[in-house]
Amino acid sequence: AVGGDGTCNEVINGLVSEGKPCSPRTKFTVIPFGTGSDLQKTLKLPRATQEALWIASTGITLPSDVGWVELQNGDDTVSKAFINVAGFGANGEVVRLANSMDKKWGGKLTFLRASLQAGMDYVAPRVRLEWRGPGGDEEFEGSMMSCFIANGAYCGGGMHVGKGGTMQDGLFDMTRLPPTNLGSQLIQARRLY
Repeated sequence: AVGGDGTCNEVINGLVSEGKPCSPRTKFTVIPFGTGSDLQKTLKLPRATQEALWIASTGITLPSDVGWVELQNGDDTVSKAFINVAGFGANGEVVRLANSMDKKWGGKLTFLRASLQAGMDYVAPRVRLEWRGPGGDEEFEGSMMSCFIANGAYCGGGMHVGKGGTMQDGLFDMTRLPPTNLGSQLIQARRLY
């Protein structure tokens, strides 16, 4: 995938169907050219094109976990694969705002600005989450600003939402953000980065 995280997402969705790889022999790598290039950070790939191409042609190949999401929107069901991070809540508004901005200041400032802007207007809904973790079945019910399901470690221009996770362990990391006011968001933004 030559591009950023959006390009990686599109390529992965071309390589995965019904939650399974189209071909077990498929290899995937990234040549970073995007705004955030967060998957590149997780994979520890260099930003320099020549170096990234060298790793693509000679680097170690590892099997990787890929997430599969099914979203019900009224009568429509949307299914998508993800290799890095999936999110819901204010995350969708953050991505929409970031994609409409001038990205000349890079991924970190673009996504930080979009996050703060979304946080001013977003009304956190009450949600119920259920999942099976290493400790068994778990659940959460309450108001939530955002939720990140991380296969990789980074999203949003360097937000470290999957700290300590690996793309080869068969598990996802979940980070939930509670609703907070703008002042608290500013103070706590450093914890995300």
